[in-house]
Amino acid sequence: MQFTPVRMRIIKYDSEDHKLIIGIKNSDPAAYKQLYYKYSDPIFGFIYKNIREQELSRDLTQTIFMKLWENRSRLDSEKSIKSYLYKAANNRIIDHYRAKKTLTTSDPAELEQGYEFNYDNSFLKDEIHKAVNTLPQMQKNVFSLSRFEELSYREISETLNISERTVETHLRRAVIKLRELLSHLKIILFLFLINV
Repeated sequence: MQFTPVRMRIIKYDSEDHKLIIGIKNSDPAAYKQLYYKYSDPIFGFIYKNIREQELSRDLTQTIFMKLWENRSRLDSEKSIKSYLYKAANNRIIDHYRAKKTLTTSDPAELEQGYEFNYDNSFLKDEIHKAVNTLPQMQKNVFSLSRFEELSYREISETLNISERTVETHLRRAVIKLRELLSHLKIILFLFLINV
């Protein structure tokens, strides 16, 4: 039996976020404002990629940050605020689709998602978009959080309420499928599918 080492990602401790959370817990509006400016655009982008409605995405982003302030006393300064915000965004997206009755009760994670890749060639973006949208829903979520939002396995695990091992499995399966679908675009494989 051959031993295969498990590749682990190092999760960087963000001392700036830690200080901001402590400030927010102490009702410091300057800390809240700084956190808002740091994360509101990425959270808006994540929501918009999933629901494709700009005004609703803005509203949901605002709601997430309002709830953060309202529940500031319950924040845990030892946990990742980035994971907290993405998990809140993911929950708002699921709630949105439940309200539209587009989710089945057996699979509440089934979201219609769109993705964009920051690459100048729109053809490549379109090809990646099409390929990612063919993935099963959980693989799409994991792949998006890993490759587009740059979350660690632990942060994805906390965001989606799944184990890190499950994150790794979904990401590996997504990359295998995308390699197959995008085999005609060798540069794409080199750019962001090689790190799994």
